[in-house]
Amino acid sequence: MSPDLPAVEADGGLVQQIITNLVINGAEAIGPETLGFVAVRTAVREIAASTLRNAITGDWLAEGRYVVIEVQDSGCGMDEATRPASSSHSSRPRSTAAVSAYPR
Repeated sequence: MSPDLPAVEADGGLVQQIITNLVINGAEAIGPETLGFVAVRTAVREIAASTLRNAITGDWLAEGRYVVIEVQDSGCGMDEATRPASSSHSSRPRSTAAVSAYPR
């Protein structure tokens, strides 16, 4: 985790739950018989307008600085039959999920 992240306004319990679920999902994607990794990274990124949509409302996020939490694993990803038709999640080779909040 980056030591110089700014404070953000977010529901700490919800962020913790999301990260926990992503790490567990990553570990399950790797499986018990395979060596692999689950990496959690943080950063501050400049996000351009019309780059990311709010997952709940569908509105575009405003341009600006965001704290990003990235969870990446070496699991196999979802095959076409498993992946929902409207999934906004990427699949391999680079599977990443992000949770963003405005720095205060």
